[in-house]
Amino acid sequence: MTCVFVLPLVLGTGCGGQTHAVRTVLTGNEQAIVDQMVATHKTGRAEAYRNDLDRVVGALTSKAYPSLDAKAIRQSASRAICDEFGRRSGKSMTRRQSDAWVASIRTSGTVEPLLSEMAGKDEEDRAALINAGLKAICDGSAKGGAWLVSEPEATRLKALMAARQQGQITEAADLVTARRLGRHLLIRIPTFEGDGIAQRVAELARQLPPGGTLLIDLRDNPGGRPEQANGVADLFLDGQILEMFRFPEDSVAFRAHPGAIQAPVIVLANRQTGSAAEMLAMALQDDGVARIVGERTTSMLFGKEMEQLEDGRLLVFRAAPTIESPSGRDYSADGVPPDIAVQDARANGRDAILERALQLAERGGPSSQAEAVR
Repeated sequence: MTCVFVLPLVLGTGCGGQTHAVRTVLTGNEQAIVDQMVATHKTGRAEAYRNDLDRVVGALTSKAYPSLDAKAIRQSASRAICDEFGRRSGKSMTRRQSDAWVASIRTSGTVEPLLSEMAGKDEEDRAALINAGLKAICDGSAKGGAWLVSEPEATRLKALMAARQQGQITEAADLVTARRLGRHLLIRIPTFEGDGIAQRVAELARQLPPGGTLLIDLRDNPGGRPEQANGVADLFLDGQILEMFRFPEDSVAFRAHPGAIQAPVIVLANRQTGSAAEMLAMALQDDGVARIVGERTTSMLFGKEMEQLEDGRLLVFRAAPTIESPSGRDYSADGVPPDIAVQDARANGRDAILERALQLAERGGPSSQAEAVR
């Protein structure tokens, strides 16, 4: 395991122009450092909620980052409940009546009286009203900052997180493959879950013929462990900053070790390139080591929290930290843009993004000029 080396503090500018300390450390122990910082910044306390709407509001207002307005969330949910009640019962509620309920909920801090009044003891009606409120909250969250995960997927996600915490995912490096394409080498990285991915990439990169370009395919890679993605970036960056993890009051920047593989690099990305995979693409692009060919990435460059709902679903929402590029760019809302935009069309043995990347490689490597979709 790489020892985390703490460098002197530097000053960074946080949200709202506030200046705070930024700690710079060498890559190698990202998850543990971020977990420690997340624990430090968590607010709120465990409470007993009578319904999932109150539970979601409590989670979003105490853990979400950027922070959310509890009154605004409750207002959105309560209006959706009133509308759903009218749709199911055929009794449209007047604006005055719904305004009265909204005001009552904003004052009391709970939607339980509204649910009890409109659904009574009917569990089906109650579930429908709660779902309407949850949908309104998710639809109204800034830039898709909250979303619901169905029960089967929630079970898979919780199992994945448990396996990650217990170090049970070990086969990821075996999934990394390489293919010679003339004098160029295509390395496909489908995930960053597990261990040994950077080591595997380093071994495969030795197969690159002299004068060739290394193509790193991150398409459909949903992410995984941040230290695994940074480990790959570390291979190509010589002591440069990889990215900044920004928290409300302080931040940590991760830096590559001295020394780097000297080879032209092109990254292939699409709209399913997410989270830790975006981190890698962003670091290589921002530090001028590689160009990205393909599509804008998913825009999942932030921490995520999960809240368990009564019916087995999960609410997943945006939380600290926001992950910024080495130069301080925030792509968490729109994703990392490609330098050369190509739609991800793969059919009848053709691969538009790969073909365009090979054209670029044949011209002598990455170009600094962005091109339009073709």
